[in-house]
Amino acid sequence: MGHPRPPDHAGPAEFDGEIENPAFTGSPRLDVERVHEDGPVVVVTGEGRGVSVEHGPFRFAFNDLFTFRDGLIARVDSYVVPLGAAGS
Repeated sequence: MGHPRPPDHAGPAEFDGEIENPAFTGSPRLDVERVHEDGPVVVVTGEGRGVSVEHGPFRFAFNDLFTFRDGLIARVDSYVVPLGAAGS
């Protein structure tokens, strides 16, 4: 089951540091399947692939909810659901 990340990141550098960190090799590959906008909220869904240093390749589904204020991202809620192995 996917869980939202706790809102403990204050800016773009902190968010980027969560995406690219020492537990993973390189950046994840994201395939966006759907984008929905409703006022200041944009929802992006899709699937991704990455490589964990400890466990190797993996796949996941994601759902990111961006809330905008004054043209900037004010909040991000990210849900990630593990899928089968990257080769399956």
